[in-house]
Amino acid sequence: MVDELDRCLPLYAIKVLERIHHVFNEIENVVVIVAMEKKQISNSLHQIYGDEMDVDRYLKKIIAFSFKLDNGSAHNFIEKYASYMEMFDIKERDGLEEFLKEITANIDIRTQEKIFEKAENLHRLLATQKKMDSGILAFEILTLCIKEKLSVVDLRWVIERSGYPNVENKIGKVYFNTIRNYAKHIIDHSYTINSKFVCEADQFIERMVFIIAGLTNEYKNKACEKFYCEDEEIEKDLIFSRKIYELLKI
Repeated sequence: MVDELDRCLPLYAIKVLERIHHVFNEIENVVVIVAMEKKQISNSLHQIYGDEMDVDRYLKKIIAFSFKLDNGSAHNFIEKYASYMEMFDIKERDGLEEFLKEITANIDIRTQEKIFEKAENLHRLLATQKKMDSGILAFEILTLCIKEKLSVVDLRWVIERSGYPNVENKIGKVYFNTIRNYAKHIIDHSYTINSKFVCEADQFIERMVFIIAGLTNEYKNKACEKFYCEDEEIEKDLIFSRKIYELLKI
């Protein structure tokens, strides 16, 4: 089994690939499995042999059979990342599991682990109380997932109804609509107070939406931008989340 060949220097990676072929090609009952990122190996081959290199033809001489693996589908987030989860008051376990599955879609497992590790480290650095609302958990992981996909931290498109074609093109229409639907659901189905859409404080996704609205908008009279939240504790959550947001923007 040869893994992470695509992470090696181009010349070294191709030498290993060719030597594996020369050594094991004529040996019976030996199967060599090579796990690699084809795009990166293609770049290595072009760098060594030139842009006219026929990558598929080259690889067919070395690799007899190939197939593509997707990023997989993660589950049991609460159990897997227990040390992070224990810092939050989680009431909707099933709902949180589904939410985390949605926002980590198409992010490989290794990167997901790094996202949760970073979220835990940042939270422990700034948290001043033992347990915080799970809306903050949702905000932290969503922000890191979006940063992974966009390479920048900007959540304005999550709550605004205007088009963001550049964001949609980069992260894909399905993922784009999934994230936008969190705020859209409140706007379409919530009642209003003082012409503001009410975010239910006991619903972690709605609380997360309110926090996102408060990142760049003033909190006044229990409202941020077009959203309203009755809970007196939301202002503390908002102050904390702004600190997290500023660190993630670095």
